[in-house]
Formats: sequence, structure tokens, C-alpha cells
Amino acid sequence: MENPSVLVVDDDPDIRIYFEEALVEAGYDVFETIDGLDTIDILKTIEPDVMLLDLSMPNMDGFEFLEHVRDEGIDLPILVVSGLQEEGIAQRVLELGANGFRSKPVKPSVLLEDIRQLLADVNGILPLAR
Repeated sequence: MENPSVLVVDDDPDIRIYFEEALVEAGYDVFETIDGLDTIDILKTIEPDVMLLDLSMPNMDGFEFLEHVRDEGIDLPILVVSGLQEEGIAQRVLELGANGFRSKPVKPSVLLEDIRQLLADVNGILPLAR
């Protein structure tokens, strides 16, 4: 059985490493991109099970990306993980089609539970993460 895959979209290399280490240790395959434009390109070649999406990125930010993928009919579960603290951010991203929102910093255990829940909602069962 194939491991579930997670696409981490964040322009901060430290965040990508932090997320990747927790995800790989839990048994997920991990892909990474640095902004919305790169992510649109990579989604032509891979089909991740879940995406972790930052909002503040160059070229195409997370808001624009969410609008684009939902307009294109891409039904990938997306958890927005952002350091933005503005009021209404969580509501805005949910209205744009995100499946959830977490503020940075986020503990790996919380992130992994969110991913498990998203996968369970999509597949009806919890994945076997190691």
C-alpha cells in the first residue's frame, strides 16, 4: 500500500523542513513547492492526498492559489497554515475553498491530526501513518 502524500507549499525553507521532518517520520510522502505558480505546475504531474498551504508567498499567494484551484475544479483537501494574524483570515480561506486553517506556529502532533482527519473525511477511513 502506498503512503499518503502531502504537498507542502511555503516559501520559507525552515518551515518546509520542519513540516517535512514530521510528515516523513509519520510515514507520509512529501512534495514541496515555494509558491502558488510552482504549485499549479507540479499539480500537473502529481496528485497529492493533502496540501498544506501558506498564504504569504511571492508570485501567487495562497489566496489567489485557492481561488484558482477551486475555479479549476480541483478537489484536493487543503489545510491553510499561516502566520497571518488578521481578523477574519480563517473565515476568508474557508470561503475560498480551504478545508481548514491553522495559525503558525503549529505543533507537529496537531498538524498530523489535522491531516489524518482530512484524509479520513475524504476516504472514510484513517490512514495508517507510521
